[in-house]
Amino acid sequence: MKQELKIGTWNCQGLKTNMQGLRDLCNTCDVVLLQETWLEEWESNVINEVDPSFQGRVFSGMDEGRDVRKGRPFAGLGIIWRKAL
Repeated sequence: MKQELKIGTWNCQGLKTNMQGLRDLCNTCDVVLLQETWLEEWESNVINEVDPSFQGRVFSGMDEGRDVRKGRPFAGLGIIWRKAL
């Protein structure tokens, strides 16, 4: 039996402020590829708080070596997938 895998992509422009949008995608997708998460490395655990049936990984695009930065740079990517996969 052939099973369909549904993959979605989303430029979330700040994951923490758009968590509901990702939760909505989890209702229709098995895997979601994320752009522009705007997460720092220390915030990477946020991806695993989206939905209990999903897990994921994010990669910060922030320059962790800079002490001072003006604004929040556009950066970061992530992937979230159904644990059952």
